[in-house]
Amino acid sequence: MSRNISILSTAEIDGLNVAQDIPNGVLLTIEPFVNIVYEDNEALRERVKEIVNQRIAVAFTSKHAVRAVAGIIEEQPKNWVIYSLGKYTHSEAIDFFEACEVINAGDDAKEMATLLIANGITEMIFFCGDKRLDTLPNTLKQADVKVAELVVYKNEVRGKQVTARYDAILFYSPSGVHSFFGSNSVGDDTVLFAIGDTTAAAIYDYRQINIVAGRVAGKVELLNKAIKYFS
Repeated sequence: MSRNISILSTAEIDGLNVAQDIPNGVLLTIEPFVNIVYEDNEALRERVKEIVNQRIAVAFTSKHAVRAVAGIIEEQPKNWVIYSLGKYTHSEAIDFFEACEVINAGDDAKEMATLLIANGITEMIFFCGDKRLDTLPNTLKQADVKVAELVVYKNEVRGKQVTARYDAILFYSPSGVHSFFGSNSVGDDTVLFAIGDTTAAAIYDYRQINIVAGRVAGKVELLNKAIKYFS
């Protein structure tokens, strides 16, 4: 690239290999705008304990949900059929729940819902965050699938002002978008990258130009898309 490119990531990037993923001329700043807090209370522990030995379908759409559940279970489940979203959540689920069947259910909630319905699932447990999107539960309920939601982590806003100018800003969730724009504005020449259409729609509430929807599997992939954009 002909000049240095500055990129702001609004969350940590798991799986980032700096030597491999960051070429010369790219200046990456990582500044999380959402703090993830795992839930751990007696009621939640008791509910998980009730289902740990059941033969039941379980859905994870976030690695944070996987880590939260793994942190509170007292014994490893062996009978869960786990549906996981995206390769990173899938990898986490395999690592933490090695005795269970873990199915990669695609890269977005619509794909997961379609697979669950096609597999004849009639009821399931959805481990999620407090800012979870409606797509998965609503689609399943419309197909008469009983969905029990257990909130296992919370997204806490970390509003802060950014004084530097960036060529690109990477967003990974609507909550991250709202947290950022709650304290900041950006010039029209800064390109805003969203990990998917839902996050892009959240950005559109604040600015309507120079938005790139990544539709990619993870944060590293979105970073690489941004780097390629300026190459």
